[in-house]
Amino acid sequence: CVEQSSEGATEGATTSLAYLEDAAIERLVLLKDSLRHLEISSCGDVTDDGLLSLGQLTLLQSLLLYDLPGIRDRQRCYKALRRDLPD
Repeated sequence: CVEQSSEGATEGATTSLAYLEDAAIERLVLLKDSLRHLEISSCGDVTDDGLLSLGQLTLLQSLLLYDLPGIRDRQRCYKALRRDLPD
């Protein structure tokens, strides 16, 4: 459901989880100083609110999102993440 890679103290580390929901996504802010790459897919319990919390991960270099049926307003999420995350 999610694959995350971070650099720094855990350079090259990759973690895969089988299940993810908004509360777990919101906790990713704890990795905001090291998380550089994040992929979230096929997670039915991720909602707009969870996705919007990713805007706090300002060091992300890549973000891949797909197959997230819990997202209701994709355009709003897209615009907010484009605004909040680095280019």
